[in-house]
Amino acid sequence: MRSLIFQNSLTTIYRKIETYSTDAGSKFILYRNIRGNLYPMAVLGELNQRLQAVKKERNVVSIAEFNRIIASIVENEPVPFIYERTGEKFRHYLIDEFQDTSVLQWNNLLPLVENSLSHDGSNMIVGDGKQAIYRFRNGEVEQFVRLPEIKNPKRNPILQQRAQVLAREYSASQLDSNFRSKCEVVEFNNKFFAYAAGTFLPEFPEVYEGVVQKTNPANTGGFVSIELFNGEKKDFDDHNYSRVLKLVGEHTAAGYQPGDITVLCRSNRNSSGVASFLNANGVKVVSSDSLLLAQSPEVNFLINFLIFLSDRDHMISRAAVVNYLFQKPDNTGIDIHRIYDEALSPSGFVALLRLEGFEIEPANFRWMSLYDTCEELIRIFGLHLKSPVYMQFLLDEVLKFSTGKNPAISGFLEYWEQKKSKLSVVLPLSPDAVQIMTIHKSKGLEFPVVIYAFADDDISRLTRKSTWVELNDPDLEELEVTLLKIDKKLEKTKFSDIYTTEFSKTKLDLLNLVYVAFTRASERLYVIGGKPPKDQGELKSVTGLLYAFLEYAKILSPEKTIFEFGKEVDVNAAKTFIPDDDTFMNDFLSSDWRNRLIFAGRAPQVWQAESPIDGQAGGNLLHLALSMISTAADVEHAVVRLVQQGIVSDIDASSLREKLLEILEHPDIIPFFDGSGKVAAETEILAPGGKSLRPDRIVFHDSYTDIIDYKSGKPMDSHQGQVRHYASLLSEMGYPGIRAWLVYLEGEVEVVEVGCS
Repeated sequence: MRSLIFQNSLTTIYRKIETYSTDAGSKFILYRNIRGNLYPMAVLGELNQRLQAVKKERNVVSIAEFNRIIASIVENEPVPFIYERTGEKFRHYLIDEFQDTSVLQWNNLLPLVENSLSHDGSNMIVGDGKQAIYRFRNGEVEQFVRLPEIKNPKRNPILQQRAQVLAREYSASQLDSNFRSKCEVVEFNNKFFAYAAGTFLPEFPEVYEGVVQKTNPANTGGFVSIELFNGEKKDFDDHNYSRVLKLVGEHTAAGYQPGDITVLCRSNRNSSGVASFLNANGVKVVSSDSLLLAQSPEVNFLINFLIFLSDRDHMISRAAVVNYLFQKPDNTGIDIHRIYDEALSPSGFVALLRLEGFEIEPANFRWMSLYDTCEELIRIFGLHLKSPVYMQFLLDEVLKFSTGKNPAISGFLEYWEQKKSKLSVVLPLSPDAVQIMTIHKSKGLEFPVVIYAFADDDISRLTRKSTWVELNDPDLEELEVTLLKIDKKLEKTKFSDIYTTEFSKTKLDLLNLVYVAFTRASERLYVIGGKPPKDQGELKSVTGLLYAFLEYAKILSPEKTIFEFGKEVDVNAAKTFIPDDDTFMNDFLSSDWRNRLIFAGRAPQVWQAESPIDGQAGGNLLHLALSMISTAADVEHAVVRLVQQGIVSDIDASSLREKLLEILEHPDIIPFFDGSGKVAAETEILAPGGKSLRPDRIVFHDSYTDIIDYKSGKPMDSHQGQVRHYASLLSEMGYPGIRAWLVYLEGEVEVVEVGCS
């Protein structure tokens, strides 16, 4: 009896523990998820406050807000006034790529469609749910496959009315014929995606409804190759690089031009690796995504040297430079440790470079512009001989940056750190260059030969990593909305449907990505998959799906890694390739501009070598020097400044100094430079009609105003007319006692007063 009572007590306690574990465990998982996002939420909240303050201060609205603002209007007005003029002007609309349209965008377009239908207009919505690959940009494929239904969770009566209009006028038409690809390619895709939709994606059968396409029976000669990898995981990248290189070689030998071949990858990292490998092996490539400047050893070398010039104590940059110059396979017998030891100090580093034949004097770069510094380093180290294309594009970036506010080395290094992951070599299409691009960029395009490399993507990484939810937790009443990280642990909380839905949609995203990649080829498709999964249970990767399909098609064999469909036939004729109008120079042309200066043939009329301050150029130089002088005490400062700027040589400085003193010691000119008035040199006057005038010097006094204009040639009547015009403008502006003067600088100084009446 006691044993039975004891047993019942234990059972009760166990059930209580189990209940508590379930309830409390769920909360524990949820709260830990929330806690991990509290700091990001706080930062986002602070950023939002700052952003709102800036927008209010500048009286601006971001483009990203327009859709939400429009949505708040159109969902509450049957005929939104903001569309009145557009709706009256247009009666017919074509909405393309609808499968990547967001719910918000579609709701904002509905009033225009509804208005068009009410005026006997026609509307066409074009899309393919199988090519919906932009869900990370809020594209919603479900609203496309469920047309004419409209997503309306709040049962908005205005939206319901628009849905009724759509349902009344809706007529679906499916294009089921493929006129682009060869029969064998189309038939393979028909079989593969019909199988994949049923086994990999049972949650969204409507998306792949009608996936089978018709083709022209006479359009034969297509080929598909599926390859599985049987090596070590660490060798997978190298395997893809070598396979792509081999396939490119085989196809160019078979008669295809390199421009007929396109390599597709999912990520920029993979496409960049393929581009670098092909480029290193003598294959020309074209890619807006893949040829990142940061991938070039020569670019990184130059950046590290700029870091050294900016901070001579930066040891890592010195080590990187030494590593580039000396750590090479052919440098056998070099004591690399001794070299690193010598480079520990800045002076030892420079001495090491000089010993190797690189004439470097860091002090000389202080007086060079950023662009000249980079070009000089490129010439000294011969970087243009190794990577001419990368050097050209890097210099383009340097030049673009140099037009900004901080064209110094330190400013460019900050710019580089922010932009290096995006700056790339952009080459025009060429018949002798293989195209490399991401699958997203290839959408809507076709290529004779497609190589889908690194086809081993899986669903371990969800498309959306986090989401905002209404919490409604009595224990956390102050936290109405929270940011949740989407992971498998959410399955054990009340938000389990969020993870389940996201997991299913991520599978759809992955299969759609594969569909886009597989359907780009018109003649030949090569898929380089990964290693077959050990667990043949739930399909979670592209490789697993390929393996399962081959098994389903009863052609899987343990001895084989390459499976072929169709037959590789000879290329009938060379493709006609129409390149872009842009041309690209592969040679890097660079020389010191100081050695390219050529004196003009009219030089004797402009200046005299014996007296550089005479003639036209001499007059311009005196104009410039006088604009820097407020009083006679500023002469020396002006001369030194012109020497430092390289405008005047040390030899000519004394002649310029003498001429300036001669001018300022003239009795009629002394009053203009005695410091008794307020001086405006080379100050712009905006005349009626928008014309801009610039007198050489104006001296403002309480009771009178002097206007002085310098002339280097012989006296002319137009000179007096010009200075009288200055005087009349200043008089209209209300300045008192206007006096106008002409100062002739050539030869003996002459001062002429011009009557202003």
